[in-house]
Amino acid sequence: MNRIASLLLASTMIPAAHAQQKAIAPPVSGLMVSYRFWPEQFVQWTGPEVPYSMVELDYDENNGKPLYDFIVTSRETGKRIHYANQPQLVAIAKAQDGEAYAAQIEFTRPDSEVNGATFDLRLRLQDGTPVEWRFIQGSDILQQGGGLNAMPELKIPVFAYREESAVAGEGSAIVVGDKTSMAEMWKEISKPPYFVAWHGALTHAATTAVLAAGSESFRVAEAPSELKPGAAWKLTQESGRTLVLKIEKAAAPHYTIGVESNPLVKQTIEAAYDGTNWAIEKIRYAPVHAEDHGMTLQFSPAFGQTETSTMDIVIGKKTKIASATLTGTPVKYQLSMKAPDWTKGKVLTGSNTISAEGVTLVVHP
Repeated sequence: MNRIASLLLASTMIPAAHAQQKAIAPPVSGLMVSYRFWPEQFVQWTGPEVPYSMVELDYDENNGKPLYDFIVTSRETGKRIHYANQPQLVAIAKAQDGEAYAAQIEFTRPDSEVNGATFDLRLRLQDGTPVEWRFIQGSDILQQGGGLNAMPELKIPVFAYREESAVAGEGSAIVVGDKTSMAEMWKEISKPPYFVAWHGALTHAATTAVLAAGSESFRVAEAPSELKPGAAWKLTQESGRTLVLKIEKAAAPHYTIGVESNPLVKQTIEAAYDGTNWAIEKIRYAPVHAEDHGMTLQFSPAFGQTETSTMDIVIGKKTKIASATLTGTPVKYQLSMKAPDWTKGKVLTGSNTISAEGVTLVVHP
């Protein structure tokens, strides 16, 4: 081969080799976050008579086709188990918390929500155990009744934020099988004899965020080799669940990525890419029909950019409800809650695998 032919061959090979760019790993925080928003929510904290520390009913009138999601929180493990009346809700809950079942739910409500109003719920758990819950409204629904519920007894950080709320009234109770748990007096906020609350709440515009523990794995079925608008990652699980992350805005090194996972929630990630690793700047969740009620995880500095970051949890535009310190990177980290006071001592550790081939999250409390 003469020199000219050799040079021509080399010049044609360079673009071909350049085209085989390496696939880029997806922008994953490594946190396991469960976010939920409901127009109406009922909660009661329960005593040792039943194997649950809390019961919850999430309700959406849904134009006359009600959506119900009844949740029990295991006292022993902190795991949340869902019973929902629609297959879509079951699938979403299973993806978020790992265990969910279809159930026939009977819910009877009064004509108006006033002090003394009574709400009744009936269903059967997966093992056939009957459940009856009578919630009695103990006050008017007011903005002053809103705010963040303290949940120090749970092993993992769970944040239940209420925009408007009423407390439970005396006589609120749940019966699980042959065991009955009556709502106890809410001593922290009661001021007898002028005001007595019982340990439960009825909320309008309820946000629940869980920094969960557990494990899950995804195969990266598709991954881009170039970061530009429209480029996407497709993550799949053996169960058939699919997660799509698509770049909406690109201004290197900063990117805005939309996440297609839950049809009821709009999720976006803001992240920076240094050519090797992602640093997560912000994650936002919002109900698709009520974006003003969204929740943001704000990282400063970006998580993965330095050894230590602060994570603030913000409701709406500026209501900060919690903060934590993150030490490490999305691959290996420790999250230590700092505020509010009742969260101090709650710690999560992540040991994850994040690559262009797959993502495995393992988070321990």
